[in-house]
Amino acid sequence: MRNLSHCALLIALISQGPSPAINAAAAAPAEVPHQSGKPIEDLSKSERLEIEGMLDGVLAEAAARFKLIDGQSGFDIRTRLVPHGYRIVIEMGSRAIPAHTGSELEDQQHTLSTIVHESLAGEISVDVVEFRYGGRDIFDILPEEVPTFQPRKQKPIR
Repeated sequence: MRNLSHCALLIALISQGPSPAINAAAAAPAEVPHQSGKPIEDLSKSERLEIEGMLDGVLAEAAARFKLIDGQSGFDIRTRLVPHGYRIVIEMGSRAIPAHTGSELEDQQHTLSTIVHESLAGEISVDVVEFRYGGRDIFDILPEEVPTFQPRKQKPIR
């Protein structure tokens, strides 16, 4: 790569698209611009239940291949199509709560979100895939630690 300033390098990296290691906070919920397909709110209850059952099976099969993160003992996946919006909630189960957040958790969420979007592409409109762990958002269970900063000592202006 040519010698680029920090700004030019950042612009070049951004233009290449996101890297696989995105901050976990950015991964939940996963948003995709409005896709084509039937809105969830237009589905009948029986259609929603059928799709949820299909997704439960496909996602559970994918999750069974995941390497467990420290603190996780398994997955109890249940999906719910939210009728008023373009949102799907994936309940991972309380056994899926890891000891910490990070790139491994983000990879799990990204894999499942991608499966949802690919499974429903062109059929059902989905903008957001949310993840729950025992009914709660992971960041309610494991809040991100924000480092505290000490104020810098000001040098006298001459």
